[in-house]
Amino acid sequence: MTGTHPFTPDWCIAPGVILAEWLEKHHLTRVGLAVQCAEGRPDYLPELVRVRAVLNREPMTNEDAVMLARGTGTDIMFWLRAEETYRDGLAAGLEDLSD
Repeated sequence: MTGTHPFTPDWCIAPGVILAEWLEKHHLTRVGLAVQCAEGRPDYLPELVRVRAVLNREPMTNEDAVMLARGTGTDIMFWLRAEETYRDGLAAGLEDLSD
C-alpha cells in the first residue's frame, strides 16, 4: 500500500535563515544581493536595508518577496510561503530552529 505522508514538522525556521544559506551557497554578500535586487541602480541602499531586515527576522513584506525573487531568481511565492509558514509556526508554538 502506498500513500502520502504529509510533512508536519514540530519546528519552524525563519526566511532569513534560508536567505543566509542562499547567500553562502552563492558566495554572495548582503551588499552583492542588494545590488542584484536593485537591478543595476546605483542606489541600492533601500534594498540593503530590507535584506538586513529579512536576515534579522523582521516580518517580510510582499515588496520584500518581490525584491528577493528579483535578486535571487526564486519565485515570489517561495518567499511569501516561507514567511507565512514561519509566522504561523511561531503562533502555533512550534520550536524555532532559526538560531
